[in-house]
Amino acid sequence: MNKILQLGGRLNKLIERTEDEAEQIVEEARKEADEIINSAKDEASQRLQRAQRRSGLNEFLQEAEQEAKIEAKKVLEDYTKRAEVISSVSDPELKEASKLIVQEVLSYE
Repeated sequence: MNKILQLGGRLNKLIERTEDEAEQIVEEARKEADEIINSAKDEASQRLQRAQRRSGLNEFLQEAEQEAKIEAKKVLEDYTKRAEVISSVSDPELKEASKLIVQEVLSYE
C-alpha cells in the first residue's frame, strides 16, 4: 500500500509539473501570438497611412492640374486677343511705329 501511495504522490507531482510546463508553453505561445498580432496591426496602420497620403496627394495633384488648365486657358485667350490686336494693325501704322521707334533709339544715343 505504501508503494501505491508513493506512486500516487509521484504521479501527482508529475501531473503538476506537466501542467506547469503546459501553462508555460501556452503563455509563451500567447506572448508570441500577441507580438505577431501587434506587428501586423502596426504594418497595417503604416500601409493605411501611406495609402491615405497617396490618396491626398492624388487629390491635390488633380486639383492643381484643374487649376493649371483653367489658368492656361485664360492665358491662351489673353494671348489670342493680343495677337488679334497686333494683326489688326495696318501696315502703314506698323511702318510709322517702326520709324518712330528707330528715330527714338537713334536720338537717345
